[in-house]
Amino acid sequence: MEFRIAVSNRPVLVAFVFIGIIIISASIVSFAFPSSINKKSVETLYNASADGSQASAPPRGWNSYDSFSWVISEQQFLANAEILSQKLLPFGYE
Repeated sequence: MEFRIAVSNRPVLVAFVFIGIIIISASIVSFAFPSSINKKSVETLYNASADGSQASAPPRGWNSYDSFSWVISEQQFLANAEILSQKLLPFGYE
């Protein structure tokens, strides 16, 4: 019994082989180079000094994409900015 692949199925086969190679390569890389992120490096991101004291303020920024996505009006934006300035000013944000 001879196994033959129809000409029309060859692009599909090539795609599956390519995807398989990518998955295997990614697996090998993930085992060969484990993540260097550990508890100490994460703590360092949020510490203000080398002595381990707590940061005076959390990382700054405005992220309401989870609430508004890309659909936000100017009025909603300004209302959010006003609330942020009122609530965060006492904690050292300007």
